[in-house]
Amino acid sequence: MVMKKMLKPVLLLLASLFVSSALAGRLGAPLPALKIDNKGEIVLQGDGQAGYRAWDSTRLDTRGRVSIVHYLAARREAEKETRLFLERLKKAGLPRDLYLLTSIVNVDDVTFGMSSMAVSEMEKTKRQDPATALVIDYAGQGQKTWGVPARHSALFVLGADGKVIFAKEGGLNPEEVEQAMAAITREVSKRAKP
Repeated sequence: MVMKKMLKPVLLLLASLFVSSALAGRLGAPLPALKIDNKGEIVLQGDGQAGYRAWDSTRLDTRGRVSIVHYLAARREAEKETRLFLERLKKAGLPRDLYLLTSIVNVDDVTFGMSSMAVSEMEKTKRQDPATALVIDYAGQGQKTWGVPARHSALFVLGADGKVIFAKEGGLNPEEVEQAMAAITREVSKRAKP
């Protein structure tokens, strides 16, 4: 029993190292294709009500805008992991026509009974910030496809060629936030009109 208790933290550490190295291994490669048909992206109807359409990562516009993909479990702790980055992105004041933030929320990984509340919050957020792409992942497809650990988040920044130029699973420290912002700023400057 004692051995089992000691082994669990070691296995969790090894698993987290594997996931982090798996994400790091994506640098310079395209993000694996992800298609979400069940609900998918929230779109606002003419009357302000939320509707949905299928979402496909292969349609991300990396030529016209920098694509920032934020995948997270529908849990407070996952939201907190990238809050510092999202605040920094907002403060940077980059032209919204030069980047697209796509937030995909895994409502399959949510505290029991909270999925409808998570969806309602996302619809409310979409009304407040229509420029952000919000996607609901009911089946946890992104978690499986991209190897994001349960209860956590991941951040991907795609270059003009559609390849990953920054990837991080879990919380970002201030240095990692600046690394992500540097990658985004470089890509935005390539697209800015003189």
